[in-house]
Formats: sequence, C-alpha cells, structure tokens
Amino acid sequence: MSLGEHDKSDWVDHLIKHGFVTIPNFMGATEVFELSTRLESLIEDNVAQDIPDPYMVHNPMFRDPKFYEVLRESILTQIVSQFLGPTFTLYAFTTSSMPPNGTNWSRRVHVDCPRLVPDYPTNMNAFIALSDMNGVNGGIELLPDSQWLAVPPTVDEFETHSLIPDLDAGSLLVFYSRLWHSGGFNTTSKARHALTFNFCRSYMRQRFDYPRMVPESDIPKLDTMQLQLLGFNVRVPTSLSEYYLPVHKRLYKPDQG
Repeated sequence: MSLGEHDKSDWVDHLIKHGFVTIPNFMGATEVFELSTRLESLIEDNVAQDIPDPYMVHNPMFRDPKFYEVLRESILTQIVSQFLGPTFTLYAFTTSSMPPNGTNWSRRVHVDCPRLVPDYPTNMNAFIALSDMNGVNGGIELLPDSQWLAVPPTVDEFETHSLIPDLDAGSLLVFYSRLWHSGGFNTTSKARHALTFNFCRSYMRQRFDYPRMVPESDIPKLDTMQLQLLGFNVRVPTSLSEYYLPVHKRLYKPDQG
C-alpha cells in the first residue's frame, strides 16, 4: 500500500495514545485468499495429527514458505521500529483461527508480555486479518489505554470498556503486547483466520531458535529484513574461534541494541 510520512505519524500517535491502531488495506485480496487457503491446509494437517489447539499454527513459514513473505519490510516493520528500535526481532509468529461455532486458546483476557516497564515497551504485537472480522465471528477484543496497567482489569471492567474493531480482510492491527485483550467466539458456520506476531527488542531471546530452525536451503532466499526478524543478526558464538571472527563475519552483528 502507498502512504506518506503523515499517515505513519498519525498511526504511531494513535498507537501511543490508545495502545493500538488499525491500518486498512495492508494486504491485497489475492494475497489474503492465498494465505487463507494455505492456512486452512495447515489446520487440516494439525487436526489430522491431533496437535493441541490445532487452530493456532506455530511458525507457519517453516511449513509453507509462502508465509515468509509477511516478514518483509513494510509499514508494519516501520511502525514497530518506532517502539522497539531498528534492530528488533520476531519473538513469535502464530496464526489464530476461530473455527465455526468455536474459539481457541486466545479466548481469555490476557497480555502477551509479562514484563511491565512503564513507558518502555519490550514487545509489540501485530494482527493481520485474513477474514472480515467482527463481534459475531470471533473478532479480537481490546481494552483501549490499558497497556500500562499494573493490575489486571476485572472481568467486569474488561467487558464494560473493551471494544471489538471491525476489520476487513487484509487489515493490519498493531498493539502493545501489554494491552489487555481476548480472542472472541465465532458464532457463525464459517472459520475466521488471522496471522499474529509478537516482536521483541534485539537483546531478548526469541520463543524459538529460529536460525537453527530455518532450512539451509531457505537462507539464501531471505532478504535483509527477514534475516533480521528471524534472529540471524543476534546469534551467539558457539566457540572461541567464532567469537574472534572479524567483525563482518561475526554471528552477533554490531550495534544490535
């Protein structure tokens, strides 16, 4: 999508003020359809393998390389860098689908970051809708302005003040990982799909050891941003010989925060 610096500034300001921002038309209809179709196939495999909570697929890019594409440079990475610095990495990439007349593990009031450091976000979340989403088919529920709460909201407080943004397929939602939220319940006969991301500062550990998980044949195909997000700039040496490599060959790149 095309945008100017004014758009990005407005979105960042809204995120700072309310803890979240929605960005329409982040992804085109063709890409939405293709990723939804591929995701449904991964879910079918999860169900067949009796994987716990099959409607949340972890690390889909390792099961279908098409999902690597959403890790490229975009307005998403530009916005996240405003909060976590330019060297941030991917903590976790998980899909979130609500089956017909059902829900998944996200259906609880929670935050996705246990640390609370006032005015210093360590993690940021992103949510790409692959279906039109609303309060009927399991849209995400958010509690605005709750990102700096030291005490969890009560159920009554959450239900009274939360909102469910209507998201068209292809829309992007970015929010603080400390924002209190909940997955909804799908009351329709059709599944709704989304991609979810948690990004962290470069000095933090990722949920998975992505550099070891990426197939070697995939590495040459990844661009600079994809390699950064997957943690290739913050690998630690496994020997003294790796530690004493010239700067340009070191696993842990300079100036990573």
